[in-house]
Amino acid sequence: MTVAAAEAAALRDLLDTRSIDEPRFAARFFRQAARIIDVPWGIAGGGDLRLHGVEGPRTPKVRIVNAYVARVLAATAADPVVGRAFLRVANTVDRPEKLLRPSIALRVLRANRARPGIGRGAEAPATTPPLPQPRRAQETTATAAVVPPVGIEPTLGPF
Repeated sequence: MTVAAAEAAALRDLLDTRSIDEPRFAARFFRQAARIIDVPWGIAGGGDLRLHGVEGPRTPKVRIVNAYVARVLAATAADPVVGRAFLRVANTVDRPEKLLRPSIALRVLRANRARPGIGRGAEAPATTPPLPQPRRAQETTATAAVVPPVGIEPTLGPF
């Protein structure tokens, strides 16, 4: 929704300065929209490429960004400042470059040094956690409604 709101604002601003009847109006708008969606699309696409089943080129940039983001995510568990910075980027309040500021990058480094397996020279985890498996029928709890005996009215609770 944030991207759609930003695109709507760009369209409004363009309509304030240009006529919709201009021959290049649509091209101008789509150029502006492309700049708006570039970062969120890059985040989404790059994040997908960390999964083994997703096809696509894993350029050095994608591998470096995904390794750093894995370290940022690990740091969010120990450092609320990193967590807040990550959430602001994930919710498109701030641009991703904010996670590269020295104040945040140092916190990411410190938090990951304290964690075993994610330190100097170690690679970020290359696998994703396994997905939960569906429970078998005997493992599930009964979800059928309880039917009261005849003559007793069901209630909606203690109210």
